[in-house]
Amino acid sequence: MRLLLFCAKWCGSCREFRAHFDALDVKGLSKIWLDIEDHAALLEDIEINNLPTILAVSQDGLSFYFGCLLYTSPSPRDGLLS
Repeated sequence: MRLLLFCAKWCGSCREFRAHFDALDVKGLSKIWLDIEDHAALLEDIEINNLPTILAVSQDGLSFYFGCLLYTSPSPRDGLLS
């Protein structure tokens, strides 16, 4: 599986999600963080309406997901923080 995350330095949700994205350590998973401003030339043919946006592609290239990633910071009531 390949994950491409389209974000921007100025995007608060992107900044909050970055540590979680960087922490993903799954065998067979390749991941790339693309800043939409730093890589604007690569992305000129891709319409990105909201940030962060994720593109997930299977190894065979046949299955994929492209869309906005809804992210909220975990809170103690979620049971995810100690």
